[in-house]
Amino acid sequence: MNKANFLVGILSGSHKQKRFSGDEPFFQNIQSELAKQDGLSYVFTPDAVGPQTINGYVFENSEWKKKTFPYPEVVYNRLPSRKAENSQKMQTFFETLNQEQIPYFNPRFFNKWETYETLIACPHLKISLPHSELLTDTEKAFAFLKKHAFIYIKPIGGKTGKGILSLISQNENDFKVTTQTRSKNLSANGVYRLFSTLLQQSLNAHLLQQGIHLNQWNGQKYDFRVLLLKPQHEWKVIGIGVRAAAQHKITTHTLRGGAILPFEEIRPKANVDALTSAAKQVAEALSKTYPLLRECSLDIGRDENGGFWLFEMNTKPMAFDEEHIENQRVIELCKTFRHLAHLRLAGIS
Repeated sequence: MNKANFLVGILSGSHKQKRFSGDEPFFQNIQSELAKQDGLSYVFTPDAVGPQTINGYVFENSEWKKKTFPYPEVVYNRLPSRKAENSQKMQTFFETLNQEQIPYFNPRFFNKWETYETLIACPHLKISLPHSELLTDTEKAFAFLKKHAFIYIKPIGGKTGKGILSLISQNENDFKVTTQTRSKNLSANGVYRLFSTLLQQSLNAHLLQQGIHLNQWNGQKYDFRVLLLKPQHEWKVIGIGVRAAAQHKITTHTLRGGAILPFEEIRPKANVDALTSAAKQVAEALSKTYPLLRECSLDIGRDENGGFWLFEMNTKPMAFDEEHIENQRVIELCKTFRHLAHLRLAGIS
């Protein structure tokens, strides 16, 4: 393939103050790396899609410049919200891509219950799944709490730890609820009222998830953030980071106060081969429900006995703060784009 012989469209969201939403340095790095691999990328938003062309942005001379492009050979979906993704305009656009046999990947966010049902049906996973149920009834939810004594309640469509809370049963009528900002003691009646309030949020279903007592390092609970990509036919682990929860916080997300720990300093040392093998197996299983999946990150915890537990999956990972992981991610992403573009230009679907 000759220089700039294929186009990659990066689909991002609209923004009131900027040309588009999303991680601009990430998009710049993709454009720079693609140039080394004979490709060109442009960023575009849902409003910029026309019947034959797309108005997109390329980074030139230290600024984003708007230009008109033909439809690309590959589309990389970085839409930031489910609302944008589920809009009629985007659904029509995805249908057009299918008709034109233009490959695209990661076309929708994960649903926590859907992914749980997918994975719990896989009997040979090399990783444990916390017992989970949908919040559908206050009595059933209270029984779930009494069974496990420590649970999380998560919006099934949530991301970056938003909306998560934990519940701990301390005795028959003494419970502790913790949100991202505070903790509060509740009676049994208070727990019932909490479940009832969440059930009334008709636009946001919730998942009940068994809490796991994690191994700690220097008094901090932590988990492993595993980044995977599928450049061609097999999943690859691009990197493994470690995220620790701040004191009295319930999630390890850096946006919620989480901290980055050096992977090599964690003790006891993690079995990298076992962690890598388990992560690849999870990604492969998810591919059966999400056949267009080619990138994801997994949040994997390690309990006090050394066992691995899968807590979260993300189909649109944020940038990794570990520079070597993020650099490798961009390289492997561009290899993925090039592979898919080559197949399309060769007429191979």
